[in-house]
Amino acid sequence: MGKIKVEVCAGTFCTMMGSMDIAAAIESLTELEESGIRCDLDVTMVPCLENCEAGTLSPVVRINGETFFRAETETVMAKLLELAQKCPDAGDSQLQEQAGR
Repeated sequence: MGKIKVEVCAGTFCTMMGSMDIAAAIESLTELEESGIRCDLDVTMVPCLENCEAGTLSPVVRINGETFFRAETETVMAKLLELAQKCPDAGDSQLQEQAGR
């Protein structure tokens, strides 16, 4: 199973600019389950990432190391779904393990 690591800045400026809304949207993400995609989604609220230049680039979200400035819920969700499509399916992983034996 693949893994997607998401870090949402919980600093003051990012929070004021909507990072908590983005985090809530990610937490309620049902498209992955409904589409049968098996991917481990690791979402972490992190202290200020110090990347927003005093709020001018807030909110900041990092997905698998890629930083999104002025992140919008729709952009973040689209990126997560794109990455989830690339996650290896659990069935494929089992087949690869069996082939390697």
